[in-house]
Amino acid sequence: MFFRRIRNGAGLVVLFTLVCSSLAGARIIVAPCPWSPESRKTAMGNLTDGITFANLPAEGEILIYTLTGTPVTRIIFNDGTYRAKWFGKNDSGQDVASGVYFWVVKSSDGTRTGKLIVIR
Repeated sequence: MFFRRIRNGAGLVVLFTLVCSSLAGARIIVAPCPWSPESRKTAMGNLTDGITFANLPAEGEILIYTLTGTPVTRIIFNDGTYRAKWFGKNDSGQDVASGVYFWVVKSSDGTRTGKLIVIR
């Protein structure tokens, strides 16, 4: 489940939920989770490895959001490798803070959501 906060014209905050669809039965793998970019431990990754999204559809996009629903970045994948990487940066190229983030994978097959953790 994914919660999104939106302000309407009157300043009212509306919360809504995006529900996962099956995405053709695919189970998207996000690893390592938690990701600690400064860690030398291979189980938690390192700065150069980033977070790998595996078992993706052939093409689509990954959207990363903060817990409050603020967009962090958008990753487009279409190379047919069924994988994508995120290196913990926002759209401005700055490192994101430690915390829990939501990811949304969108493709023509549907939408799938989950969460990941960054520890700095």
